[in-house]
Amino acid sequence: MKFQKGDLVHVDNGVKLYNGTPLSEYVAEVVKVADEYLFLKFLGKELRYVAHQNSCRKARKRRV
Repeated sequence: MKFQKGDLVHVDNGVKLYNGTPLSEYVAEVVKVADEYLFLKFLGKELRYVAHQNSCRKARKRRV
């Protein structure tokens, strides 16, 4: 699956945030795509995320 800048994605690998909330509960926006990495804008921060297999899927609605 190819991602482009501006896509909204769910991140599904069970990553936990500092407050213990699973990342999959939220939707992140893709700000840059570079090789195997996605740079996601999430809660005001930019995160580098390894996009492989089914770890990311496109979101239909923003739930943030």
